[in-house]
Amino acid sequence: MTRRASAGPESTASTTGNRRAPPLRFSVPVDPNGVPILALGREEAARSLGIGLRTLDELLASDAIRTKRIGARRVIPVEEIVRYLRDRS
Repeated sequence: MTRRASAGPESTASTTGNRRAPPLRFSVPVDPNGVPILALGREEAARSLGIGLRTLDELLASDAIRTKRIGARRVIPVEEIVRYLRDRS
């Protein structure tokens, strides 16, 4: 069983006329020690999206999903994955 930390409402999607998308709510995954997982590596991000590494690399190259650099490592923030999914629906 995966424990999750609660995250508050995110910003709403762009407006269409007077209709606004409902606020996006999601749970931040936590590791076995209860520490929130805020960013993922390439393999973890691809697995969480249900896509292959090649498709993820294409999304990263096109800036559809943005990354952050931490030292020498490039990571994908969980909020970027959620934003990408929200924008695609």
